[in-house]
Amino acid sequence: MENVQELRETRDEIQSLLSTATRPRVKKLLQDELERVEHEIDSEGKPCAEAKKPTVKKPQVSSTKITSYAWDQSPKFVKIYITLPEVETLPEGNVSTKFTSNSLELRVLGLKSKNYQFQMVHLLRPILPESSSVKVKTGKLTILLKKDKEVNWSCLTATAENSKNKTQQPKLDDGKDPGDGIMDMMKKMYDEGDDEMKRTIAKAWTESRGKQNSMIKAILVFNNHGKPRMSKFFTHYSEDMQHQIIRETFHIVSRRDDNVCNFLEGGTLIGGSDFKIIYRHYATLYFVFCVDSSESELGILDLIQVFVETLDKCFENVCELDLIFHMDKVHNILQEIVMGGMVLETNMSEIFNSH
Repeated sequence: MENVQELRETRDEIQSLLSTATRPRVKKLLQDELERVEHEIDSEGKPCAEAKKPTVKKPQVSSTKITSYAWDQSPKFVKIYITLPEVETLPEGNVSTKFTSNSLELRVLGLKSKNYQFQMVHLLRPILPESSSVKVKTGKLTILLKKDKEVNWSCLTATAENSKNKTQQPKLDDGKDPGDGIMDMMKKMYDEGDDEMKRTIAKAWTESRGKQNSMIKAILVFNNHGKPRMSKFFTHYSEDMQHQIIRETFHIVSRRDDNVCNFLEGGTLIGGSDFKIIYRHYATLYFVFCVDSSESELGILDLIQVFVETLDKCFENVCELDLIFHMDKVHNILQEIVMGGMVLETNMSEIFNSH
Protein backbone atom coordinates (compact mmCIF):
# COMPACT_ATOMS: atom_id res chain seq x y z
CA MET A 1 0.00 0.00 0.00
CA GLU A 2 3.00 2.39 0.59
CA ASN A 3 4.02 2.07 -3.02
CA VAL A 4 0.58 3.06 -4.23
CA GLN A 5 0.54 6.01 -1.79
CA GLU A 6 3.89 7.27 -3.10
CA LEU A 7 2.61 7.02 -6.67
CA ARG A 8 -0.45 9.08 -5.75
CA GLU A 9 1.75 11.78 -4.14
CA THR A 10 3.94 11.83 -7.25
CA ARG A 11 0.80 12.19 -9.40
CA ASP A 12 -0.41 15.13 -7.28
CA GLU A 13 2.96 16.87 -7.58
CA ILE A 14 3.07 16.40 -11.36
CA GLN A 15 -0.47 17.80 -11.61
CA SER A 16 0.70 20.85 -9.57
CA LEU A 17 3.70 21.42 -11.85
CA LEU A 18 1.52 20.93 -14.92
CA SER A 19 -0.81 23.71 -13.74
CA THR A 20 2.10 26.22 -13.50
CA ALA A 21 4.04 25.17 -16.64
CA THR A 22 3.84 27.55 -19.62
CA ARG A 23 6.09 26.06 -22.28
CA PRO A 24 4.47 23.46 -24.58
CA ARG A 25 7.36 21.04 -24.47
CA VAL A 26 7.46 21.06 -20.67
CA LYS A 27 3.67 20.53 -20.58
CA LYS A 28 3.95 17.54 -22.93
CA LEU A 29 6.69 15.91 -20.83
CA LEU A 30 4.68 16.41 -17.63
CA GLN A 31 1.48 15.07 -19.30
CA ASP A 32 3.25 11.91 -20.54
CA GLU A 33 4.69 11.29 -17.10
CA LEU A 34 1.29 11.86 -15.46
CA GLU A 35 -0.31 9.23 -17.72
CA ARG A 36 2.48 6.74 -16.93
CA VAL A 37 2.08 7.24 -13.16
CA GLU A 38 -1.72 6.88 -13.33
CA HIS A 39 -1.29 3.67 -15.29
CA GLU A 40 1.04 2.32 -12.56
CA ILE A 41 -1.53 3.27 -9.90
CA ASP A 42 -4.22 1.35 -11.77
CA SER A 43 -1.94 -1.67 -12.17
CA GLU A 44 -1.07 -1.71 -8.47
CA GLY A 45 -4.73 -1.42 -7.40
CA LYS A 46 -6.23 -4.20 -9.56
CA PRO A 47 -4.86 -7.26 -7.70
CA CYS A 48 -6.22 -5.93 -4.41
CA ALA A 49 -9.71 -5.44 -5.84
CA GLU A 50 -9.73 -8.80 -7.52
CA ALA A 51 -8.54 -10.50 -4.36
CA LYS A 52 -11.68 -9.35 -2.59
CA LYS A 53 -14.00 -11.07 -5.07
CA PRO A 54 -15.24 -14.45 -3.78
CA THR A 55 -14.65 -17.49 -5.93
CA VAL A 56 -17.96 -18.75 -7.28
CA LYS A 57 -18.08 -22.48 -7.94
CA LYS A 58 -20.58 -23.50 -10.57
CA PRO A 59 -22.89 -26.25 -9.32
CA GLN A 60 -22.69 -29.57 -11.13
CA VAL A 61 -25.95 -30.60 -12.83
CA SER A 62 -26.82 -34.29 -12.74
CA SER A 63 -28.83 -36.02 -15.46
CA THR A 64 -31.73 -38.39 -14.73
CA LYS A 65 -33.65 -40.70 -17.06
CA ILE A 66 -37.43 -40.65 -16.63
CA THR A 67 -38.77 -44.17 -16.24
CA SER A 68 -42.09 -43.57 -14.45
CA TYR A 69 -45.02 -42.50 -16.62
CA ALA A 70 -48.61 -43.28 -17.53
CA TRP A 71 -50.35 -43.31 -20.90
CA ASP A 72 -53.76 -43.29 -22.48
CA GLN A 73 -55.20 -42.69 -25.92
CA SER A 74 -58.07 -41.10 -27.80
CA PRO A 75 -58.99 -41.84 -31.43
CA LYS A 76 -56.49 -39.22 -32.68
CA PHE A 77 -53.78 -38.99 -30.01
CA VAL A 78 -51.62 -41.12 -27.75
CA LYS A 79 -51.06 -39.25 -24.46
CA ILE A 80 -48.09 -39.84 -22.15
CA TYR A 81 -48.25 -38.36 -18.64
CA ILE A 82 -45.09 -37.56 -16.64
CA THR A 83 -45.07 -36.13 -13.11
CA LEU A 84 -42.30 -33.56 -12.41
CA PRO A 85 -42.99 -31.27 -9.43
CA GLU A 86 -42.39 -27.55 -10.15
CA VAL A 87 -41.70 -28.13 -13.84
CA GLU A 88 -44.06 -25.21 -14.58
CA THR A 89 -41.52 -22.80 -13.00
CA LEU A 90 -38.90 -23.42 -15.72
CA PRO A 91 -38.41 -21.03 -18.65
CA GLU A 92 -40.09 -22.18 -21.85
CA GLY A 93 -36.80 -23.10 -23.52
CA ASN A 94 -35.82 -25.53 -20.76
CA VAL A 95 -38.46 -28.06 -21.88
CA SER A 96 -37.84 -29.37 -25.40
CA THR A 97 -38.97 -32.31 -27.52
CA LYS A 98 -37.81 -34.03 -30.66
CA PHE A 99 -40.25 -36.18 -32.64
CA THR A 100 -39.74 -38.50 -35.60
CA SER A 101 -42.27 -40.80 -37.25
CA ASN A 102 -41.34 -43.66 -34.88
CA SER A 103 -39.60 -42.06 -31.87
CA LEU A 104 -39.73 -39.24 -29.33
CA GLU A 105 -37.28 -37.54 -27.02
CA LEU A 106 -38.02 -35.13 -24.15
CA ARG A 107 -35.43 -32.99 -22.34
CA VAL A 108 -36.00 -30.95 -19.19
CA LEU A 109 -33.04 -28.77 -18.16
CA GLY A 110 -32.20 -27.18 -14.82
CA LEU A 111 -35.07 -28.44 -12.67
CA LYS A 112 -33.79 -28.33 -9.07
CA SER A 113 -30.19 -28.66 -10.31
CA LYS A 114 -31.08 -31.71 -12.41
CA ASN A 115 -31.59 -32.45 -16.08
CA TYR A 116 -34.22 -35.01 -17.09
CA GLN A 117 -34.48 -37.11 -20.24
CA PHE A 118 -37.31 -39.30 -21.56
CA GLN A 119 -36.91 -41.28 -24.77
CA MET A 120 -38.87 -43.86 -26.73
CA VAL A 121 -37.80 -45.52 -29.97
CA HIS A 122 -39.58 -48.01 -32.23
CA LEU A 123 -43.06 -46.73 -31.44
CA LEU A 124 -45.81 -49.26 -32.08
CA ARG A 125 -47.27 -47.24 -34.98
CA PRO A 126 -46.18 -44.17 -36.99
CA ILE A 127 -46.95 -40.70 -35.65
CA LEU A 128 -47.08 -37.24 -37.25
CA PRO A 129 -44.10 -35.31 -35.78
CA GLU A 130 -45.32 -31.87 -36.91
CA SER A 131 -48.65 -32.34 -35.09
CA SER A 132 -47.16 -33.82 -31.90
CA SER A 133 -46.35 -31.62 -28.90
CA VAL A 134 -45.75 -31.37 -25.16
CA LYS A 135 -47.89 -29.42 -22.69
CA VAL A 136 -46.52 -28.11 -19.39
CA LYS A 137 -48.98 -28.02 -16.51
CA THR A 138 -48.67 -27.68 -12.74
CA GLY A 139 -46.31 -30.44 -11.63
CA LYS A 140 -46.67 -32.51 -14.78
CA LEU A 141 -46.01 -32.87 -18.50
CA THR A 142 -48.36 -34.28 -21.12
CA ILE A 143 -46.83 -35.53 -24.39
CA LEU A 144 -49.34 -35.68 -27.24
CA LEU A 145 -48.44 -38.03 -30.09
CA LYS A 146 -50.64 -37.48 -33.15
CA LYS A 147 -51.55 -40.83 -34.68
CA ASP A 148 -50.83 -41.26 -38.38
CA LYS A 149 -53.96 -43.45 -38.55
CA GLU A 150 -56.89 -43.57 -36.13
CA VAL A 151 -56.29 -47.12 -34.92
CA ASN A 152 -56.01 -48.52 -31.41
CA TRP A 153 -52.58 -48.93 -29.77
CA SER A 154 -52.28 -51.95 -27.47
CA CYS A 155 -48.97 -50.62 -26.09
CA LEU A 156 -46.44 -47.85 -26.85
CA THR A 157 -43.57 -49.67 -28.56
CA ALA A 158 -43.11 -52.54 -30.98
CA THR A 159 -40.70 -54.13 -28.49
CA ALA A 160 -43.39 -54.25 -25.81
CA GLU A 161 -45.88 -55.66 -28.32
CA ASN A 162 -43.54 -58.50 -29.27
CA SER A 163 -42.79 -59.35 -25.64
CA LYS A 164 -46.42 -59.72 -24.64
CA ASN A 165 -46.90 -62.96 -26.58
CA LYS A 166 -50.64 -62.80 -26.32
CA THR A 167 -53.41 -63.91 -28.63
CA GLN A 168 -55.21 -61.53 -30.98
CA GLN A 169 -58.57 -62.16 -29.37
CA PRO A 170 -59.16 -60.66 -25.91
CA LYS A 171 -60.51 -63.02 -23.23
CA LEU A 172 -63.25 -62.15 -20.77
CA ASP A 173 -61.18 -62.61 -17.60
CA ASP A 174 -57.70 -62.25 -19.06
CA GLY A 175 -55.33 -59.34 -19.25
CA LYS A 176 -54.72 -56.40 -16.98
CA ASP A 177 -56.94 -53.33 -17.07
CA PRO A 178 -54.74 -50.43 -18.30
CA GLY A 179 -56.49 -48.05 -15.92
CA ASP A 180 -55.64 -50.03 -12.74
CA GLY A 181 -52.01 -48.94 -12.46
CA ILE A 182 -52.52 -45.19 -12.93
CA MET A 183 -55.71 -44.41 -11.03
CA ASP A 184 -54.09 -42.42 -8.23
CA MET A 185 -51.81 -40.49 -10.54
CA MET A 186 -54.46 -39.59 -13.04
CA LYS A 187 -57.16 -38.53 -10.59
CA LYS A 188 -55.43 -35.18 -10.05
CA MET A 189 -54.73 -34.68 -13.71
CA TYR A 190 -58.14 -35.15 -15.24
CA ASP A 191 -59.81 -32.04 -13.91
CA GLU A 192 -57.82 -30.22 -16.61
CA GLY A 193 -58.63 -31.23 -20.17
CA ASP A 194 -56.24 -31.19 -23.13
CA ASP A 195 -56.38 -28.16 -25.42
CA GLU A 196 -57.34 -29.99 -28.56
CA MET A 197 -59.65 -29.14 -31.41
CA LYS A 198 -63.23 -30.05 -30.65
CA ARG A 199 -64.98 -32.29 -33.04
CA THR A 200 -67.52 -31.10 -35.52
CA ILE A 201 -71.15 -31.50 -34.59
CA ALA A 202 -72.79 -34.61 -36.01
CA LYS A 203 -76.12 -34.65 -37.76
CA ALA A 204 -78.97 -34.89 -35.24
CA TRP A 205 -80.92 -38.10 -35.16
CA THR A 206 -84.65 -37.77 -35.52
CA GLU A 207 -85.85 -40.90 -37.23
CA SER A 208 -86.74 -42.83 -34.06
CA ARG A 209 -88.20 -39.91 -32.14
CA GLY A 210 -91.74 -40.59 -33.30
CA LYS A 211 -91.74 -44.34 -32.71
CA GLN A 212 -93.70 -44.70 -29.49
CA ASN A 213 -93.41 -48.51 -29.45
CA SER A 214 -89.63 -48.61 -29.92
CA MET A 215 -87.49 -49.04 -26.86
CA ILE A 216 -83.86 -49.04 -25.75
CA LYS A 217 -83.34 -51.86 -23.30
CA ALA A 218 -79.76 -51.15 -22.15
CA ILE A 219 -76.79 -48.89 -22.88
CA LEU A 220 -73.37 -50.38 -22.13
CA VAL A 221 -69.84 -48.98 -22.34
CA PHE A 222 -66.88 -51.29 -21.73
CA ASN A 223 -63.21 -51.33 -22.68
CA ASN A 224 -61.25 -53.74 -24.85
CA HIS A 225 -60.74 -56.04 -21.85
CA GLY A 226 -64.44 -56.26 -21.04
CA LYS A 227 -64.25 -53.96 -18.01
CA PRO A 228 -67.55 -52.03 -17.73
CA ARG A 229 -67.09 -48.26 -17.67
CA MET A 230 -70.78 -47.33 -17.72
CA SER A 231 -74.05 -49.27 -17.83
CA LYS A 232 -77.69 -48.19 -17.86
CA PHE A 233 -80.51 -50.77 -17.90
CA PHE A 234 -84.07 -49.65 -18.66
CA THR A 235 -85.50 -53.07 -17.79
CA HIS A 236 -85.13 -54.53 -14.34
CA TYR A 237 -82.42 -57.19 -13.93
CA SER A 238 -80.66 -58.40 -10.83
CA GLU A 239 -77.11 -57.19 -10.35
CA ASP A 240 -75.74 -60.64 -11.12
CA MET A 241 -77.80 -60.84 -14.32
CA GLN A 242 -76.56 -57.39 -15.40
CA HIS A 243 -72.95 -58.57 -15.07
CA GLN A 244 -73.77 -61.68 -17.10
CA ILE A 245 -75.38 -59.58 -19.85
CA ILE A 246 -72.32 -57.32 -20.00
CA ARG A 247 -69.99 -60.32 -20.27
CA GLU A 248 -72.13 -61.97 -22.93
CA THR A 249 -72.43 -58.75 -24.95
CA PHE A 250 -68.68 -58.12 -24.77
CA HIS A 251 -68.00 -61.69 -25.86
CA ILE A 252 -70.28 -61.22 -28.88
CA VAL A 253 -68.98 -57.83 -30.14
CA SER A 254 -65.28 -58.31 -29.32
CA ARG A 255 -65.04 -61.30 -31.67
CA ARG A 256 -66.26 -59.29 -34.65
CA ASP A 257 -63.85 -57.74 -37.15
CA ASP A 258 -63.79 -53.97 -37.53
CA ASN A 259 -64.80 -54.22 -41.19
CA VAL A 260 -68.16 -55.92 -40.56
CA CYS A 261 -71.49 -54.19 -39.87
CA ASN A 262 -72.12 -52.70 -36.42
CA PHE A 263 -75.41 -54.41 -35.57
CA LEU A 264 -76.45 -58.00 -34.91
CA GLU A 265 -79.03 -60.10 -33.13
CA GLY A 266 -79.16 -59.74 -29.34
CA GLY A 267 -77.69 -62.34 -27.03
CA THR A 268 -79.88 -64.93 -25.31
CA LEU A 269 -79.77 -63.11 -21.96
CA ILE A 270 -80.83 -59.72 -23.35
CA GLY A 271 -83.76 -61.07 -25.37
CA GLY A 272 -82.49 -63.02 -28.38
CA SER A 273 -84.07 -62.28 -31.76
CA ASP A 274 -86.55 -59.82 -30.22
CA PHE A 275 -83.68 -57.38 -29.64
CA LYS A 276 -80.66 -56.10 -31.54
CA ILE A 277 -77.17 -55.10 -30.44
CA ILE A 278 -75.94 -51.93 -32.17
CA TYR A 279 -72.47 -50.68 -31.32
CA ARG A 280 -69.52 -48.50 -32.23
CA HIS A 281 -65.87 -49.12 -31.32
CA TYR A 282 -63.77 -46.04 -30.45
CA ALA A 283 -60.09 -46.66 -29.53
CA THR A 284 -60.26 -48.51 -26.17
CA LEU A 285 -64.04 -48.31 -25.70
CA TYR A 286 -67.16 -50.06 -27.04
CA PHE A 287 -70.44 -48.08 -26.94
CA VAL A 288 -73.30 -50.60 -27.16
CA PHE A 289 -77.08 -50.02 -27.39
CA CYS A 290 -79.39 -53.02 -26.89
CA VAL A 291 -82.66 -52.05 -28.60
CA ASP A 292 -86.01 -53.40 -29.75
CA SER A 293 -85.84 -55.32 -33.04
CA SER A 294 -88.07 -52.73 -34.74
CA GLU A 295 -85.59 -49.92 -34.05
CA SER A 296 -83.63 -48.32 -36.92
CA GLU A 297 -80.02 -49.49 -37.01
CA LEU A 298 -78.75 -46.33 -38.74
CA GLY A 299 -80.76 -44.14 -36.39
CA ILE A 300 -79.19 -45.79 -33.33
CA LEU A 301 -75.71 -45.52 -34.86
CA ASP A 302 -76.33 -41.78 -35.26
CA LEU A 303 -77.57 -41.62 -31.66
CA ILE A 304 -74.37 -43.27 -30.44
CA GLN A 305 -72.42 -40.67 -32.43
CA VAL A 306 -74.40 -37.86 -30.79
CA PHE A 307 -73.65 -39.33 -27.33
CA VAL A 308 -69.91 -39.71 -28.00
CA GLU A 309 -69.51 -36.28 -29.59
CA THR A 310 -71.35 -34.66 -26.70
CA LEU A 311 -68.87 -36.36 -24.37
CA ASP A 312 -66.07 -35.08 -26.61
CA LYS A 313 -67.44 -31.57 -26.35
CA CYS A 314 -67.71 -31.85 -22.57
CA PHE A 315 -64.30 -33.42 -21.89
CA GLU A 316 -62.36 -32.16 -24.95
CA ASN A 317 -61.51 -35.43 -26.71
CA VAL A 318 -63.04 -37.98 -24.35
CA CYS A 319 -61.15 -41.12 -23.37
CA GLU A 320 -61.59 -44.04 -20.97
CA LEU A 321 -60.32 -42.25 -17.87
CA ASP A 322 -62.86 -39.45 -18.28
CA LEU A 323 -65.61 -42.04 -17.83
CA ILE A 324 -63.86 -43.46 -14.75
CA PHE A 325 -63.33 -40.19 -12.90
CA HIS A 326 -66.44 -38.29 -14.05
CA MET A 327 -69.15 -40.98 -13.97
CA ASP A 328 -71.82 -38.63 -12.59
CA LYS A 329 -71.35 -36.17 -15.43
CA VAL A 330 -71.51 -38.99 -18.02
CA HIS A 331 -74.82 -40.26 -16.57
CA ASN A 332 -76.23 -36.71 -16.53
CA ILE A 333 -75.45 -36.31 -20.22
CA LEU A 334 -77.01 -39.70 -21.04
CA GLN A 335 -80.14 -38.77 -19.07
CA GLU A 336 -80.61 -35.72 -21.30
CA ILE A 337 -80.56 -38.03 -24.36
CA VAL A 338 -82.47 -41.14 -23.19
CA MET A 339 -84.87 -41.60 -20.29
CA GLY A 340 -86.92 -44.68 -19.52
CA GLY A 341 -85.68 -46.30 -22.72
CA MET A 342 -87.12 -43.49 -24.89
CA VAL A 343 -85.14 -40.86 -26.79
CA LEU A 344 -85.67 -37.35 -25.38
CA GLU A 345 -83.20 -35.16 -27.24
CA THR A 346 -80.82 -35.48 -30.21
CA ASN A 347 -79.65 -31.87 -30.60
CA MET A 348 -76.12 -31.78 -29.25
CA SER A 349 -76.17 -28.09 -28.32
CA GLU A 350 -79.35 -28.56 -26.28
CA ILE A 351 -77.91 -31.62 -24.56
CA PHE A 352 -74.63 -29.85 -23.71
CA ASN A 353 -76.34 -26.72 -22.37
CA SER A 354 -78.84 -28.70 -20.26
CA HIS A 355 -76.45 -31.00 -18.40
